[in-house]
Amino acid sequence: MAIALTLCIALCPITGTVDGCMSEDCHGTTTASSHDDFGGRLLWTYTFENSVQDLSMPANGSCVAVLTAGGQVCLLNSTGSLLLCYRTDEPASSVQVSADGSAVAIAAGSHLFLFTTSGNQVWRAGTGGTITDIAISPEGSFVAAGADDRRIYLFDQTGSLVKTFLTTGAVSGIALSSGGAYLALGSDDGVTTLENSSGEPLWTHDTGSAVTAVSLSSDGSPLTAGTSGGTVLLIDGEGMVNWTYETGSPVASTALTPPGSYVAAGTEGGYAYLLAGNGVRLWSYGKLWSSTAGNDVTGVALSSEGSYLAVGSENGNVYYFSFSAVPPPTILLPGMASPPAAVAEATAEADEEISAEPAPATAAVQATPNGTPGMVAATALGATLLGGGIAVFSWRRKR
Repeated sequence: MAIALTLCIALCPITGTVDGCMSEDCHGTTTASSHDDFGGRLLWTYTFENSVQDLSMPANGSCVAVLTAGGQVCLLNSTGSLLLCYRTDEPASSVQVSADGSAVAIAAGSHLFLFTTSGNQVWRAGTGGTITDIAISPEGSFVAAGADDRRIYLFDQTGSLVKTFLTTGAVSGIALSSGGAYLALGSDDGVTTLENSSGEPLWTHDTGSAVTAVSLSSDGSPLTAGTSGGTVLLIDGEGMVNWTYETGSPVASTALTPPGSYVAAGTEGGYAYLLAGNGVRLWSYGKLWSSTAGNDVTGVALSSEGSYLAVGSENGNVYYFSFSAVPPPTILLPGMASPPAAVAEATAEADEEISAEPAPATAAVQATPNGTPGMVAATALGATLLGGGIAVFSWRRKR
């Protein structure tokens, strides 16, 4: 059955209809804030009618793409104003913005869409199964999708299928490096790096519990992994674990600044964390956010220098923080002379519980030696990942 994608644009109004497209699902409110604690200033909170399921933002923090439980994907600017919303016939399952801000990738059912941040569709492609997660390279030239048919699909900037390969388990997280050179995959119990031309694993790491989130530096090293056991790991390009941090509850999302200077993580326990490159906690936020809705953190997104952090919650809120004295840049749609004004009065009221006391990271864990027997079977066209885990693939040919 064909799938249609409708673009609802709201340049300033938050509610209403545009060209016959009802924007009720895009309805929300923004609360601006000047609250500042321990260097993490909450600039604004945007409240959706449905839970936030995923979010992503470019490296400069100029906008935030948000996926809600209603199946909508909306784009907010850095002042918390709604710019536009995408509506799909089938519920959207994942959204990713390229680091350079040039492209937005959206998965809906078995289809994958690539848009510009101004709302123009670049291409649309299909897969053989329902897509479970997607990733986009920093410059927007490659998009990867994992589907429930146990295949990974890699598309180029024209929407052409570059490669598919099989996995033996469901993929729970994907991340891409610049040029699509490396692909990180998260699954049940490990981390693997493969090279395209030979299909040989570079390294494998067993995390001890199911991997729930992965993020990857633009040059393929380091990467972060979050697990259902509540562990955040930073792993280098050789497959060695630099450090682990225990959050105490399942990790739902991770984000990473190149080259691993800062790591953000969100947990089902209702906390968002900002960690230093050495694994020391710099800041945390959350727990008692709402008395009427769930408090799980469902997504985190971090700007390239760790200056801005977006946090999505089960309670329908998107929180936008600044760790810099410089206001974030903001995105302008074609024809806009200036960004939309904030839609709410500023308030100092805060609902967070913030901890500034650094907590030491746990001792580093040794990664599995290169080429763990029996973990990966590879072919020239791809690879089969046995036992799940996180896989990082190199698509570069040997010289």
